[in-house]
Amino acid sequence: MSTSGQDAKVTARTPATSIDALIPLHSTHSRAVPVICIPGAGASVTSFMPFASAIGHQRPTFGLQPLGIGPGETPCESVEDAASYHLDAICRIASRPFHLVGHSHGGRVAFELAVRLQAEGINPASLTLIDSEAPDPVGTENLSLDEAAIRGEFVHVFEKIHAIELPLSPGIHASTDRETFLSALHGLLVAHGRLPARSASSLLLGPLATFAAARRARYRPTRVFEGILRLVQVRDVDLTLDDDLAQRNAYVEEWAKHARDTDVWHGPGDHFSILQQPQIKTMACWWHDGLKS
Repeated sequence: MSTSGQDAKVTARTPATSIDALIPLHSTHSRAVPVICIPGAGASVTSFMPFASAIGHQRPTFGLQPLGIGPGETPCESVEDAASYHLDAICRIASRPFHLVGHSHGGRVAFELAVRLQAEGINPASLTLIDSEAPDPVGTENLSLDEAAIRGEFVHVFEKIHAIELPLSPGIHASTDRETFLSALHGLLVAHGRLPARSASSLLLGPLATFAAARRARYRPTRVFEGILRLVQVRDVDLTLDDDLAQRNAYVEEWAKHARDTDVWHGPGDHFSILQQPQIKTMACWWHDGLKS
């Protein structure tokens, strides 16, 4: 979000294209197979910076920036739309193999990209989904979450990532004025030192819009991934141990219906801390070891 605060200083910007979406996280002239990372709901590609560092500077690493993060952009309303948006960007480097890695909602987008690319004869070197929800049951419609529920979940994300409390009143969550909500949340994040004091509350608008679109979207793959689907699972701290285990097993069972084979790893941390140190270093080692085998 601090990076977004710097980006917000740019006032003149052309409309986003899928080519703009491919952002280098680590550039190198190495001939190593590149990695393409897709962030979760409401997140920027900067959330994968620790992963790019952990896997080593010898490997070129890119992020696919979700449409809607930038000012003036309208987010994709479905996983399928997000995959379509990113396809052209990926084709820039599709002349050679590449790895796909997605976190949370980004894992669903990564899966849809992988099966579409395979249908065109382009096979990803690997496909890794980090704590992504399982595909939805057949016939599931988009969630009709109201704005207050979305805002509550959005605040909860910040509280989990930064291990802080953001005591917004129920009236702020339910306010019909989005700017009132964003201004209150921005003020608390600034007070906790999580955003620059001179930043504007409008920098939260893109993340909120993309988060809302991702949370409401349902996804059911229509193709099977003809490779090994690598699944990273971590503890859901909002569930009991028994319920968490049951959810993990259900997710694996559902994803297995859409892949030739699966490789499941139970990692440290939780949904958000898995992308941070020291957890990300452990995950990067597992990721590397899996490529060797």
